[in-house]
Amino acid sequence: MQNKFYKSWIFWLFIVFGAIYAITSCFDIPIILNDLSLGIVSASIFYFITVYIPAQQKRKLIKRHLTVSYHNMKHNILQNIIWAAGIDGNYSILASYGDIEQMLDYAEFRKRFENNDNWGSFLSGLDKRSDILKDILTEFEKFSEELSFVLLLYQCNDKQYRAIRNWQNAIVDMKNADYETFADNIKPLSRALWEMYTAWSFIGGQHDSDAVQSFINRL
Repeated sequence: MQNKFYKSWIFWLFIVFGAIYAITSCFDIPIILNDLSLGIVSASIFYFITVYIPAQQKRKLIKRHLTVSYHNMKHNILQNIIWAAGIDGNYSILASYGDIEQMLDYAEFRKRFENNDNWGSFLSGLDKRSDILKDILTEFEKFSEELSFVLLLYQCNDKQYRAIRNWQNAIVDMKNADYETFADNIKPLSRALWEMYTAWSFIGGQHDSDAVQSFINRL
């Protein structure tokens, strides 16, 4: 997704025709080549100023906004996870409420929820509090709409696109699931949340970042 200036065609066009202009200025070469190279260099500079720079600024703005939105969504959902996990009296996890920012770290989240009853307490709490479940799904849906807008604006490779679309499809499935049969239908939500907070995929194993964060990083 990164579009470095030195990788863009405009950079190499500028270099090539700048060299041509320099050569034609020093040697007795037909003036038409001189004018042609000068025109292309001028057009390249115009393109860089009027198209490339604004596009890069827009990309950076969208990346910053998406980064903040994703962080806020994870923060809000984590609040709900902690509240749900504490419904049955799991006071140890409720005591972590003030450490939410710290728990957004993948390793820290795994330490708090892996190999103990905290994740089970969370799922049990969701079964008892449909309002918390609704809040989590609403947070997912709002961010997914923003993500869809960005996907329309910027290209990404097939692997990234599939990962994001799978993530969005999981949200749709969760929203439309029949939670009356809670034990069966909560599994997609549980898996999506675990992957998002730990960067651990049930297919690919441990990653440096989750699928959505990887997409944002490459904008």
